[in-house]
Amino acid sequence: MKTDRFDVSGMSCAACVVHVEKSVQKLPGIQSVDVQLLTNSMTVKYDENLIQIPAIENSVQKAGYGAKVRGTATSKTSAASPVTDIATTEAQLLKIRFLGSLIFLIPLLYIAMGSMIGFPLPAIFDTAQHGFSSAFTQLLLTLPILFLNRPF
Repeated sequence: MKTDRFDVSGMSCAACVVHVEKSVQKLPGIQSVDVQLLTNSMTVKYDENLIQIPAIENSVQKAGYGAKVRGTATSKTSAASPVTDIATTEAQLLKIRFLGSLIFLIPLLYIAMGSMIGFPLPAIFDTAQHGFSSAFTQLLLTLPILFLNRPF
C-alpha cells in the first residue's frame, strides 16, 4: 500500500468534498480517501499495483475538479493560486463596498444626526417643518448602502 497527498483545486463546499471522495473511492485498488476542504488536499491510500497516480488525477478531473500530487511544480500553482486569487478578489470587493458605503453614510449621518449634535443644517432638512423631505433624502442615501452590501 502506498499513501500520497494531492492538492485539489475547485472545491468550495462539503458537497464538493463528498463528490471528490466518491469519484476516487470507486476506483480499483483504493483503500481510503480523505479530502480536506480547508487545506484543499486529499490523502489517498492505494495499491500501486492496481492503480497509478494519473488515474486518480483523471478521476478527480472527471468529477470537475483539479488534482495534482503534492510536491510537483504544477500542483503548487494550480491549487494555491485559485484560493489566493479568490481571497484577494474578495478583499478588494470588501474595500470597494466599504468606501462606497462611506460616501453615502457621511451625508446620511449629517442629515439624520446633525441637528442633535448642533451642526447647522439647511432649512429643507429641518424635521419639524420638512419631515417628508428629510426622511426621503435619508431613504435615498440609505438605498445605495443597502445595494452595495446586499451580499451581507
